[in-house]
Amino acid sequence: CQTDVAMTDAGALLVYRGRTQAEVRDILAIRRSGDGWAAPVRVHADQWEIAGCPVNGPAVAARGAQAVVGWFTMGGGVPLLQLARSSDAGGSFAPPVKVDEGAALLGQVDVALDGQQAWVAWLREDAGGQRVMLARYTPDLARELQRIEVARLQGRGRATGAPRMVADPRGLWLVWTDVVDGVAQLRGAHVTR
Repeated sequence: CQTDVAMTDAGALLVYRGRTQAEVRDILAIRRSGDGWAAPVRVHADQWEIAGCPVNGPAVAARGAQAVVGWFTMGGGVPLLQLARSSDAGGSFAPPVKVDEGAALLGQVDVALDGQQAWVAWLREDAGGQRVMLARYTPDLARELQRIEVARLQGRGRATGAPRMVADPRGLWLVWTDVVDGVAQLRGAHVTR
């Protein structure tokens, strides 16, 4: 599973899908400062037990001491996309917010954070095809501000997707991969508030 990293006021915050001897795959966060690496912190105890790598790690974004982590899990047997917030640069995390769930949910996710909101992008695939979804939340994740379908993809399966984004004062820049006539293509959108 891929890892992700963001800079906080307290140093680099790295998130990854951990693995125990019992094959439990919870998301962990670890911070590096001038003193070295701190002990890993569990973002949330999903208790997803799977004997293999699910190939869909977490995403993290940070601004000052605020950090947001987004991830996919099947800890309860149902596909679930969650967000969790840290107000102490990844030292601890609040209980997660459920963003989406169900069989159509794919495991690819990205997050971004600016002064006004937290953003999360993810993929869904059903009989109608794949879609890139985007939602905005208040910075504390207490309230969803908006949810939109950004694009319908021509491709299907794991060759498409992998949304990546960055927020700036003018809004959000979002890119993803689509497969058109067997050829991978990079697509993108600029979303304003």
